[in-house]
Amino acid sequence: MKINSLGFVLLLIIFLPSPSNSIPSFTFTDFYDFFNQYKEAEPGDKPVIINDYLSWQNSTGGGFPAIVNTTHVVFIYYDANTTITNCQVALDIYNWNKCTMLQLDSGVSFFYHTFTLHPATRLDYNFFVNGVMTTDSRNPYFPELAMPLFEREFNHIYRPDVPHGTITPLSNYSTDPYVQIYLPPNFNRSSAYPVVYFADGSLYVDYMKTPIILDNLIADNLIFPIIAVFSNPLEDRASYYSNKITYLNHLDSLVTYIDDHYPTVDSRTGRLHVGLSMTGYSSVIVGLERSNMFRNIAIQSMAFWPEDIPTNYSDADSSLDLNFWICCGTYEIWFDYPVRTVGGNRSEDTKEVAQFFRDKTWNVSLHLYPEGHSYAFWAHVMDELLIYFFPPSFIPPATRPTTTNSFYLLPALLVLLITSLYRRKQL
Repeated sequence: MKINSLGFVLLLIIFLPSPSNSIPSFTFTDFYDFFNQYKEAEPGDKPVIINDYLSWQNSTGGGFPAIVNTTHVVFIYYDANTTITNCQVALDIYNWNKCTMLQLDSGVSFFYHTFTLHPATRLDYNFFVNGVMTTDSRNPYFPELAMPLFEREFNHIYRPDVPHGTITPLSNYSTDPYVQIYLPPNFNRSSAYPVVYFADGSLYVDYMKTPIILDNLIADNLIFPIIAVFSNPLEDRASYYSNKITYLNHLDSLVTYIDDHYPTVDSRTGRLHVGLSMTGYSSVIVGLERSNMFRNIAIQSMAFWPEDIPTNYSDADSSLDLNFWICCGTYEIWFDYPVRTVGGNRSEDTKEVAQFFRDKTWNVSLHLYPEGHSYAFWAHVMDELLIYFFPPSFIPPATRPTTTNSFYLLPALLVLLITSLYRRKQL
């Protein structure tokens, strides 16, 4: 019997062992399905199950960390080439406290830890492997985890296709404290710009990428073009901001300088003061003690003694006409005040302060998010904050000429004066 080439190939297909018999291929529905399959598997299959699961989780299961459902997530760390004796995970929403991860099997460098979270939670995290802080190479968004209902925003991502403003040191004003100024794209000295004053300025520039956020929001016509002033504290940050007289005096001088040298909306409605944590409390002080200069106050995760504001400012005049935008994370706890009970919820205290403001008939826009006390949180709500105060429909009132503009007007005024004197002489 003769067998042609096609028949020979068919015979090979029939009699050769199936790849599935020599290299098992496993499929999964979620982490717990993998876990059960692993525990029931033969020892020789277990390394394959791990590799198949990691591949499935990365391609089909939604990536890492492993989100099982809208409220349940599993953090996973695995390194087949390293002997790991201890692995921990730390989350910003829990004040970066290290949680010991469970080991999948003795001698296997696969560790996991589960959490139940609000479905819109966004958090930052780190692994600690054998005591060393380590990244999560399997998560392209590291150090961020976003639960299913969280809406990611990318306003902090640099876009080369949009016009960019400039940010430079305000060295002619001061080098200590260090101050930087952002001028928007297409800056024009004949225009009038609202001004946003950021306390803890370098944190907003370096960690939260606020100049990039401003570029993108202006390019997308989501906010009116603004000038931003980023003011640093002196070396001792705590003393600098806790001494309200020192900071208020600095702010008085800074606002005067900016108004004299740049085309600003020279009114309380055209100024906004922004602060985070300790400087969130500074924002409150600015509003209550410099209401003639600032109507608009933004507070991000304010650090304060809850009773301080109602007690110290119970006599504050309701006619101050203040406008507050306040945000706080529902996972934030009072970890930075040792005399307070650790675990106290900052957001509940923030709500009490917001109600105190409302009782004064001041405008209050309060926003609570399932997040922690972190720069990423404050950065991702920056668009909401700025849109609230300076939407594209913002209409600036008349502004006075700046010192610089007055300088350019001098030649014209001299010509007019000489012309007038000449005409009088002719008469």
